[in-house]
Amino acid sequence: MQRIRPFGYHEPSTLREAAELLLAYRENARILAGGTDLLVLMRRLKVANAVLINIKRIPGLEGVTRHDDGRVEIGALTTVNILESLPHPGCAVLRAASRVLGTRSVRNRATIGGNVGRASPASDLSSPLITLNAEACVYGPLGERLVPMSRLFLGPGRPDLGVGELITGFRIPAQPEARGWYLKAGRTCGSDCAQAGVAVQLHLDGYHIREARVSLTAVGPTPLPAPQTEAVLRGALAGPEVFAQAALVAADEARPLTDFRASADYRRVLIKTLTVAALTTAYTGECTCSHQA
Repeated sequence: MQRIRPFGYHEPSTLREAAELLLAYRENARILAGGTDLLVLMRRLKVANAVLINIKRIPGLEGVTRHDDGRVEIGALTTVNILESLPHPGCAVLRAASRVLGTRSVRNRATIGGNVGRASPASDLSSPLITLNAEACVYGPLGERLVPMSRLFLGPGRPDLGVGELITGFRIPAQPEARGWYLKAGRTCGSDCAQAGVAVQLHLDGYHIREARVSLTAVGPTPLPAPQTEAVLRGALAGPEVFAQAALVAADEARPLTDFRASADYRRVLIKTLTVAALTTAYTGECTCSHQA
């Protein structure tokens, strides 16, 4: 067992050691992956008693693997710049989100596990993973468990992780005949957190939508699955009419607040515009939305 120090910095070499450290330090423990969010947050909140647990020495937490049956596994330490060029069929929604997450320098360091694990309502990667029916791989003192992305978030900054648990990766089922996209709006191009965002994934039979997945960013206490919007799309003939109808329902499903980035009313307007644009782009493959940050 790794020796425990009062406060400071640790570099475990196994998942078991990481879990033991998290269990020992509890609320003072902070997982360090890319560090792009964590270090900024610690400076802002003037955190004094944090214990940093750097998991970069643990093998097997980085990279993307595609299995013969089409399933994709992504390690928690995989950087966002790697996700920008995912070649795997059906993952366009995740590629699109990765390309608008922060600046190039941020994407070179930020990790998928860090972005999701922070449990921010404005996480650019969480909504796409929800639309992909992904599961988070969680390791802790009792071993590994899988948590559907749609149930991973309990509230702002509160992932469904028990004491001693950490996210080790993500599993995405095969996405045959799927088309997806992610769009967001921000105050500045690219580098700002989303004022609102929409991820969509369409499974088509010809011109008809066999299955649809929609998730909303930055318009609720967590990334929000939009089941009522999905119901409008399911079984419908793809096109402007049903996309516009779905956008109205998505705006109703949103639960936005007013903050320094945008008012609640403006966020609902953005959701309408972004939903139509994301659905159109996913279906046609041509993005013409001026709100893309």
